[in-house]
Amino acid sequence: MTLHERYSSRLSGDPFPRIALWMVVILWCCSPWPLAAQDRCGQGGILVAAGTQEDLVSACQAVERAERFFIQVGLPVPLGVSLHLVGEDAGCFHDAQEIAHFDAPSRTVTMRDFQAAKCLAARAAPGMAAIANRAQWQSYIVHELAHAAIHEGCDRSCPSLAMHEYVAAIAQISSLPAEERSILLGEYPGLPAFDGAADITELYYAMNPRQFAVKAYKHFRGLSDQRAFLRELLHPR
Repeated sequence: MTLHERYSSRLSGDPFPRIALWMVVILWCCSPWPLAAQDRCGQGGILVAAGTQEDLVSACQAVERAERFFIQVGLPVPLGVSLHLVGEDAGCFHDAQEIAHFDAPSRTVTMRDFQAAKCLAARAAPGMAAIANRAQWQSYIVHELAHAAIHEGCDRSCPSLAMHEYVAAIAQISSLPAEERSILLGEYPGLPAFDGAADITELYYAMNPRQFAVKAYKHFRGLSDQRAFLRELLHPR
């Protein structure tokens, strides 16, 4: 996995990363400076730029929630990351179904603000696509920050796309309030966990990202040593 890749949260469609040249155009179009509210959040001092103070406060809560999860499972807290929350007409996204993306070279998360994400999700399928409230929206921030945390802790090489999405999924679902998480898992009552690392594939992720996320969470919850699994992921022997 090279640093010239982008990791996206979509409601549907092609999940694979886009090339860096496209990201140069997107990041130029999505400069954070016109946004009304800015602050540094969490231990990592993540720069959050938003259109409203309410979105800024909510995003900072998500940053803190993400960092607590990273510390709990032994992932590094990402440093030097920017989070840009943009409206529906910002022109920052490669396709109409994209909620957010993390660009590794610039260490930037670009994400639809709460109202834009809520409107987009209302037209999509239930499950992981649901963004009916702030907690669900915040979980997508956690998802993208997990990609940043992986890059913060990569050793000789970063994990594959499938493993990147595995970690982002477990972080996202773990960050949800218990009631929200129960509703999500209830959408897939008979879906088994991944049997092991060999079953966590890009093909499965491409076929059904939402089921992939639930299977990943169930697998992670069943591990006897979660920290050791992630440590081996970032620092392979």
